[in-house]
Amino acid sequence: MSVLFLGALLTIGLLARQSVIAQATQDVEILAEVIKQVLNRESTIPVALELTVSDDMVTTARLVARWAESLEGLPDGQASLNGGLADVVQRTNIQRAVVTDSEGAVQIDVKNAEQSESSPHQGLQPEMPGFSQLLAGNESVVIQTSERSEAGHWFKTVGIRSVDVPRIVYLERDASDLKRIKDAIGVSDLIQLLLAQSSIQSLILTDSNLQPLSADDRAVEFAEEQRGLVRQMFSLGMTVTEITESTINVASPIASPDGIFQGAVYVSLSAKPIDELLKRIVRVSLLIFFIGVSVSGALAFLVSTRIAAPISRLNRAARAIKRGNYEFASNLKTEGTQSFGLRQLIVVFRDMASRVKLREEELDVLVQARNKELQEKNKLLLETQSLMNEQLNLARQLQHASLPAVFPAYCEGLGGAAKMLPALQVGGDFYDSFALSTNRVAVVIADVSGKGVAAAFFASVAKNLLREITRNHHSPAVCLNHLNEALIEQNPISLFITLSFAIFDTESRTMTFASAGHPLPIIFDDYGVDHITGHDAGPALGIIDNAVFQDTAVVLKRGDSVVFYTDGVTEAVNEGEQELSPEKFEDFLSTLGSSHPKTTLDKLLDLIARHAGDAPQSDDITLAIVSFE
Repeated sequence: MSVLFLGALLTIGLLARQSVIAQATQDVEILAEVIKQVLNRESTIPVALELTVSDDMVTTARLVARWAESLEGLPDGQASLNGGLADVVQRTNIQRAVVTDSEGAVQIDVKNAEQSESSPHQGLQPEMPGFSQLLAGNESVVIQTSERSEAGHWFKTVGIRSVDVPRIVYLERDASDLKRIKDAIGVSDLIQLLLAQSSIQSLILTDSNLQPLSADDRAVEFAEEQRGLVRQMFSLGMTVTEITESTINVASPIASPDGIFQGAVYVSLSAKPIDELLKRIVRVSLLIFFIGVSVSGALAFLVSTRIAAPISRLNRAARAIKRGNYEFASNLKTEGTQSFGLRQLIVVFRDMASRVKLREEELDVLVQARNKELQEKNKLLLETQSLMNEQLNLARQLQHASLPAVFPAYCEGLGGAAKMLPALQVGGDFYDSFALSTNRVAVVIADVSGKGVAAAFFASVAKNLLREITRNHHSPAVCLNHLNEALIEQNPISLFITLSFAIFDTESRTMTFASAGHPLPIIFDDYGVDHITGHDAGPALGIIDNAVFQDTAVVLKRGDSVVFYTDGVTEAVNEGEQELSPEKFEDFLSTLGSSHPKTTLDKLLDLIARHAGDAPQSDDITLAIVSFE
């Protein structure tokens, strides 16, 4: 009878012990799954949100740059841009907007609807991250992740360098909302809640190299015996449990969706619940022993069932959360749950599921708001771009109409052809030709610094001034002297222009020309290329006051042709960033002979196109050919 009693007592004790161990193991496995979900959200959602906000700010900065370019040169352009930026700062979360010129001097600084006075002084450039890299042209976009200022405010900035007109646009926004979202989805809160439970003595998160996870910002000590249990878990590929005199230690893996172990959860639980449970079992066993072994077995089964049922419910709730269903977790009940702090764990699990659900809903609302705001800004950008394109197309048509319809101007004995290809809608190159007498014709080719509307306008001013000057002067060098002085007086934005001016005389068969920093014309015939020597190219126009230019006369024969070109021809680059070069241009020119000027022009343009391939045109391209027939 005693043997039967001891056997029954031992059997019940072993069953209870195994139930508690199984319960602890399943608790930690559930915890590992929950932590994995939180870590996944912590590593992906803040990055995605940061990228979305960065793209939004870069798009806005480019819109501001385009806006500034479209208003540049207008009488009230800077005032309009300042007013528009002040309205953007007032109505959006952009709290500062800075626009500089090509030298990095601040033109407009709008902050909280207050404008800082612009200044061209280098010492007053904005102190912002990456400014020197943008100014040097080493970077086109600089994005700063959210950070905290000395005053304790969270902010984020982006900066871009405009492509068409060199300038820098900086935007700064309030990033406190991003900070709140990052803090809300972290794993630190969950760890603190779990450690507050009396049954959990220690909790350690480790990666596959047995180093604490970066998401766990606590300073925890990871003893060698604890590391040994985690190593055993990685070796076996499953959750392992270790029982000591005072603790139950469990190591459970944190796996990626494809089953690869990325880390582990190590939990040390108090063994006191086991002792208390065994004492209760012994007392109950003494009471029910006389009822019989069958009743004792039934009781053991009942105890196991009451422990396993809540764990099963937690398992189902964890799987539901993985599928995005939080309703099952919110309906978990604690009634009927006993031992090992499982009741407290259910409360923590239920509370955590509710908070994660609420945070996801808040994040969805925030993302939808940001998407709506981005759509509105994209719509405004498209409308602005459409208006700019219409204006630029009109300017392109006007510029094309200003070029001579007949080149060169009619003069018996002369023929020719010319073409200008702007890199943008409008360009800074131009050519011109006009008759000075029945036997004398002027030919001009020029290249204004920069590209776009400002360069095209400056080119138009230079062309009209030169025509007016040639009414009273017949020397190309003298004409360039007067043109240089006039441009210096009418050059508010410090542009400059290289130019070659030639006068062809069909009676003397001579070409008298002067140049201002421009590539020299090239003479060619059936025998090859003839270079002009002993001529000083001189300085560019609009820079140096009282500059000196030189006339050079060249005698031409029947069949000779002269090609004028801008540096966009020889500096045309291909996809490998290789330039066409003057040598290749002249070598090809020497093979053309005295073809018709239009045929020669088409072959030279084809040479440039074949060299460039699919590379975008980086500079205006202009060619002009004059031949003695």
